[in-house]
Amino acid sequence: MRRLLRTTQVRIAGLATLVVAIVLGITAVVAVIAQRDALTRSVDDGLARRAEDIVALVVGGSTPAVLAVGDDDAFAQLTTDDGAVVAASENMAGMPAIAEPPASSDGEQLVTVDGLPMDDEAFRLLSRRFDAARDGYVLRVGAALDDVDESVGVLTMTLAITLPVVLVVVGGILWTAVGRALLRVESAHQRLERFVADASHELRSPLTSIRSELEIDLAHAGEADWRATHRSVLEDTVRLQRLVDELLFLARRDEGVAEIRHETIDLDE
Repeated sequence: MRRLLRTTQVRIAGLATLVVAIVLGITAVVAVIAQRDALTRSVDDGLARRAEDIVALVVGGSTPAVLAVGDDDAFAQLTTDDGAVVAASENMAGMPAIAEPPASSDGEQLVTVDGLPMDDEAFRLLSRRFDAARDGYVLRVGAALDDVDESVGVLTMTLAITLPVVLVVVGGILWTAVGRALLRVESAHQRLERFVADASHELRSPLTSIRSELEIDLAHAGEADWRATHRSVLEDTVRLQRLVDELLFLARRDEGVAEIRHETIDLDE
């Protein structure tokens, strides 16, 4: 029984810990993906606002020679439909068109690129087609994703360190909880074994007495005192009936259906 309970404890605690590990792993992956998406959307919103400002200047006839981007990790480039550079940010000065323009039917394209002339890092690149003064233009604005990658890296490292610690703590708690529950099972099993042993002993005694008396009388029928045997067997039978009634009462009591009577008794009687 003890080996069985120990094996059960290992299996239950191990399975529960595995389930917790899977849930924590899925939660960690979702958290990392959600943070990357949120930070990338923030970068995309900034690119969209920057593009709107530049498009408003060009449409208004105030095309600057140097496009202001307000960030060293960002850039902007304005070209005609045929790829001739009209204006660019300082870090893009003198460079040709950095990417293919979006298709005419799209009007706008937002992608992640790397290997650009100014840096090998990953960038979010917004390309937008628009018309101004009867001419077609393509505006490209971009921003580096190093801050996004750094934030996601910090979160990933934090989760990689904390999740195993949390898993160990949860596993210890589960092991202790399962152990305590199984200890109660073991205790109940031991009480049941003692009860069965005691009940068997109590029932065996009158049965042995009845059998012995009947066997002796049958073996010596001419000398047997059947009336005395009948009285003795009747007493043992009454004792058996009382024991059975008590066992039935205990069974009903465990099921909560036994009728419990309260009365005052004289102990010395």
